[in-house]
Amino acid sequence: MGADLSESTRDFESEFVKKLQASIARIKQMRGKEAEYMNTELIMQDRYDAGKAEGESFTIAKVLRKNPHTNIAVALFDVSPEYVRQIASEHGITLLD
Repeated sequence: MGADLSESTRDFESEFVKKLQASIARIKQMRGKEAEYMNTELIMQDRYDAGKAEGESFTIAKVLRKNPHTNIAVALFDVSPEYVRQIASEHGITLLD
């Protein structure tokens, strides 16, 4: 268990040990793939969250263009008035209240 890599992979001339070493190598490879998968999953979640926020911002701006009242957007989207003002500013929309 505490052996370094060279010790744990050396040939012990035992079929059981060879099978055990092969199993350990497969497990380590699977753990590497698991970490790679988890990293990919985090990247995809970040992209999803960014897309969702962008879509929400676009939708709020669309509503504000038709009815530029902060309180309506706050009530419709359950967001803060500051967030509505920020979106209005980013999209060049003048709010009436």
